[in-house]
Formats: sequence, C-alpha cells, structure tokens
Amino acid sequence: MKIGNIMKAAAREGLRACTRIAPDNMFEPFLERDIQQPVHRRFESMVRRNPDKLAVACEEISYTYDELNRMSNRLAYAIRNQTTFHEDMTQPLSALLFPHSAEMAAGILGTLKAGTAYVPLDASYPEGRLRAILEDACVDVLVTVGALYRYAEALTAGSKRRISIIDMSSLDPNLPEENLPLEVDPEKWAYILYTSGSTGRPKGVVQNHRNVLHHCRVYTNALHIHGHDRLSLFSSYGFDAAKMDIYGALLNGATLYPFEIKSGLYQLPQWLKKEEITIYHSIPTVYRYFLDELEKDPEGQSSFPSLRLVVLGGEAVLRRDVERYQRLLPDHCLLVNGLGPTESTLTLQYFMNKETTLRREAAPVGFAVDKTEVLLLDDHDREAPVYGSGEIVYKSDHLAVGYLNNPERTHEAFTVDPLTGEGRVYRSGDLGRLLPDGNIEYAGRLDSQVKVSGFRIELPEIEGMMDRCAGIGKSVVVAQQDSVGDNQLIAYYTALDGEALDEAVLVRQLKRNVPDYMIPRLFFHVDRLPLTGTGKIDRKTLAMMDTAELLPQREFLPPVNPIERTLADIWASILDSREVGLRDNFFVLGGNSLRAVVLVSRILQELKVKLPLGEVFRHATLEEMARAVASILTVSPAEIEPVEERDVYPQSQAQQRIFFLHQMDPNSTAYNLFAGVAIHAPV
Repeated sequence: MKIGNIMKAAAREGLRACTRIAPDNMFEPFLERDIQQPVHRRFESMVRRNPDKLAVACEEISYTYDELNRMSNRLAYAIRNQTTFHEDMTQPLSALLFPHSAEMAAGILGTLKAGTAYVPLDASYPEGRLRAILEDACVDVLVTVGALYRYAEALTAGSKRRISIIDMSSLDPNLPEENLPLEVDPEKWAYILYTSGSTGRPKGVVQNHRNVLHHCRVYTNALHIHGHDRLSLFSSYGFDAAKMDIYGALLNGATLYPFEIKSGLYQLPQWLKKEEITIYHSIPTVYRYFLDELEKDPEGQSSFPSLRLVVLGGEAVLRRDVERYQRLLPDHCLLVNGLGPTESTLTLQYFMNKETTLRREAAPVGFAVDKTEVLLLDDHDREAPVYGSGEIVYKSDHLAVGYLNNPERTHEAFTVDPLTGEGRVYRSGDLGRLLPDGNIEYAGRLDSQVKVSGFRIELPEIEGMMDRCAGIGKSVVVAQQDSVGDNQLIAYYTALDGEALDEAVLVRQLKRNVPDYMIPRLFFHVDRLPLTGTGKIDRKTLAMMDTAELLPQREFLPPVNPIERTLADIWASILDSREVGLRDNFFVLGGNSLRAVVLVSRILQELKVKLPLGEVFRHATLEEMARAVASILTVSPAEIEPVEERDVYPQSQAQQRIFFLHQMDPNSTAYNLFAGVAIHAPV
C-alpha cells in the first residue's frame, strides 16, 4: 500500500495502537502474474479444476462450471459469426440485455470469449436512454434471451447502424462448445459501464481485461475468497458493484447466488441461511432492512454459521449500523466498508469486528488497497493534514481507460500526479478527511453529484431534462436526507406562465429520458429561485428548506377499521412516524421504492395479502391503500389466506420501473408501473 508522506506518518502512528483486522481462513492467493491474461482464460482455468461444481445458482436455472463454459462458448461462436472484426484492430462492442439470472453470466463470458467488450443494458431504463447508449457505444451485436427479444428488436429499430440480435435461448445447436482458440490481449476492453453524466447524457466508463483481473485479485486476497465460498448478488450486472460479486465468484471457483429483491426483504434472512451464503454484499440501505427483519426474530439471531463477511458500499456506513452488526450477527463474521467509484472500481477498504469501536458517527472508508495510492489534495493540490479535508485522488496503473467517445471529460478526470509529475491519477470529486491512524473518512462531494440508494447521480443531468419539459422555466434539484439518513431528490422550478404544472404530466415527460431512480420524489413550484451574492442559484438554501412547510396541510383523520389501523401501524414502523392519518401519503411521509417493497412484505406477513407493488404507487394514501387491500380480501382478516398476485400490469413499452428496484431485478414485470403514476411517488 502506497500513501502520501503525511498519510504515511499518520498510519505509522495509528498502527502502533491497533492491529489490522482481516479474514484468517485459508485460501489460494490470486497472484499478480495471473492478471496478464484475458478474463475468460482465468475462468477457463476454474472450469478445468471444477467442471461439475455449481457456478451460478438461481431458482429457475443453475449452471455448473462446465455447463456455463459450454454455453458461453456457443454464444462466442455465434457472436463471431455475426460480427465484423476489422483489420485496423478496432474492437467490436456487444450490448447485453439480460434478466437477473444465470444466463446473464453466460452472456458476459460469451462476449469476452468472442473478443468483444460488452455494454450491459438495464431493461428498466427508458427506451430513449437505452437507444442513446446504443448509439454512443456503436455496438455491433445485441445479445439477449427469451422474453426480452422483442424489446431488443424495439430498441434497435430505426438505428443508424445495423445491429444484429442474438437470442441466447435459441442458438444454433450445431455451434461448437469448445473454448475458442482466440488470443485476446489483456489490454483490450472488457466492458463499458454507463453512469450518470453532468452534461445531460450518460457517460461510458471503459475498463480493460487486465484491470478487471487486478481488481478481482485485490478483492479475492483481501476477503480470502476460496472455492467453497457462496457470494450473494443483489445488484444488476450493469452496476460496478456487481462486478466484484460476479468475478469474485467465477474467477475463484466459488458459487454466485443472484437474489431477486421482489421475493421480499423479509425473506432475506431465510434465504441467506438456506443457501449458506458466506459473503454478503449490498448497499447499507438493504443491509439495514435485512437487520430489521433479523431483529424481529430473536431465535434467528446469530444463526448464520456460514456467513463470514458482510461487505457494504455505495452509501455511508453509520455507527449504529456497526453496533447492530456487533449485536445481531455471529462472532466469526467481519464487517467491511469500502469505497470505489466506477472509474477505479476498488480502492479503499475498512475491516471491522466485534471489538471495533467507532468514535465518529460514520465508519471510515478505510485504507488504500494493494497497488493503489490515495492522495487527499486541497484546492492548491497540497496534501491535507491529519483531520484535514481534501479531494480523494486515486493513483494506480489500473484506473479505467477513460470515458467512451469523450476525450475532453477523460482529460479532466484522469490527469498526471500533481505531486510528482509522474503517473496517472483519477480525480474523484469525493471529499475525504484523514484520520490519525491513516484511515480516510468520507466527507461529501466537491460538485453536485449525489448518491441515492447507492446510485451515483449528477443533479445537472436531471435539471437538464426538467428544463426541456413543456412549461418549465428553470429548475434545480437537490438531495435532502430523511429521518433515517437516506437521500431523497427534491425539485424546485419556475414556470413559464407563472402557474404550477400538473406534476403527473411532468413526471411522464421525465420518464421518457431518465431512469426512475433519477425522478424527484417531490416537485415544488416557486416564483423565483434563491440566489447567492454572486448571482448563482443558492443550492444550500434549497437543500435546507423544510419541505413539510411547503406541502398543503390536510385535516388529520384517524384510521378507523382494523385494516386501516394495521396499515397505519406498519407505515409508522417503516417511516419512523408517530402518527399516520387516512389522508397521509406514503411517499410524502418519506417512503421510497425500497420501503414500498418492505411495506408489501409486511402486509403479506400481517394481513396475509399479496398486494401488488404497483398498487402502493397507485393508491399512495392510507385510505386508498386500505380500500385496495380490502378489495383483495374475501374473508375476515383473522381467516385470510395468501392470495396470488394478480397480473394487472401487462408488458408494454409504456410501463416503467420503480426507482431502485431496477438495480436488483431489471426485468420483473411485478415492479413496473404505468406512466401515469401518483404525483408524489418516487416512481
């Protein structure tokens, strides 16, 4: 681990008083020389060692290592047959459109084996956004499976370039199943992940094979991943967090276990026990709901004999999160916090055990990982002192290649080390604070980028899309923390005619161009936006405004019948609210998509009713929701049995995904909504 001079001194001082916490299990280290190959060669070595071992385990379909390899080889030959490989060595790109399933792993490996880089597509995104990604990436092939084939056809219709579509569920049975005799330089691109962009368009982060293997090596060696491990997969394959789970399992002979959040968070503890998961990885928000369910079952606490690591990232890990881990999870289990933007994947890690004591409100994001140097630089590119803040700057030979088709943004973010004038660094825009022991504490952002439920969002991208909406004069979007520390997006706007706009119409316009997790939860019309002394929009003032004072006041009507009272109690526990009335709106009180999932799960538990998730958004007030529940009931609450969820949302292009869930399960129709969603929902 390399660190700057000030950080070296801090680390020496701190390490005199503490011992670095790390897993102590035996494992086979991932050697540095093993990154000098393409990703799929490492996978093929695991196939030779573990042909009959389970590689990916899903309820619908599972693959052994040999089966996964043969399936991905057939796909690779199909891609080679459909793709033109140019003499100028231009690398073709393959888009992937897959559900949260075992086929997704075969799609990834097949594209890499074919010598192409892959661009994962999330089926929950608006069609316009996916078309923009396809256009920007100039893909040659789109690989999909089964029911998503028609959607793939719709996405490619009218494209300026010819895009071949391959349905992996109907490959030619005569395609070879042997490994391709194709040499792929580890410097070749492996994938392009699209993230939110400040210019109003998503930007593609390019990563090569050697870097992917480096980050997997670091993750493997830090967590001691071995062939008997079972890794959870919650995030969609289109997000950087999923890469550590997918490659951490498949490149070490372990087993990957995708979990669909639609199954209900209340089932997560049972699933972890049933599948004997050893490495759990999620954002802190999901982790908190997991512990909420665990806390309700005293007999089930500390009953995870297989669980040895809980890995968190994407949001702040708070002191109470650590204290609950120490109280609820087994003694042998370690808690890991980390930080790593898509541009550098894995850069900082902090390990905690049952004796760890935090003196500050949030857990540190940790020390720099192997082969990475972390600098904290002030406005004049000088190193920040102990307890001083500065921009977190990463220096490594394994930073992302850059941003696809965006040399200007690449040159801004990836520069020469300002301290030495040598080596390549990535300026993250994150602020960090140096602690005496050499740890780094996350301290916010330099710019308008925010995290919402683990998603990286550039607020100007949302504002740019809002400003294009009919009737909008100027808009500003800010992030406000709710009572449990989650960020919520709030939009303020001026109208061209001076009158407030129909928010349902505004939401529908936004949904054509941005993912649901980027749509604000609340919209407020203002006569004018506040300005600073220099004439700029005063974002800080807006972020600190009490939105409750701006909402229309409603008469409080207490719940009356048993269903209303039960729902009110459920709402109160989920939203940390003392009093819930019939006219209260779930989302105005602080609900979001993940809390809606929790709500549906609790209704199933306590009322024995499977309320379709879409009904939460369609009937967001307590009074309306109680009527929706009552309409499903055919007997008294004491006698009711679970009923099957009705298929009230037929698949159509008008449907949209609710915020957050698309990361977990991109293709489930159970979580789609019609475009005309309730106006205050975080749709």
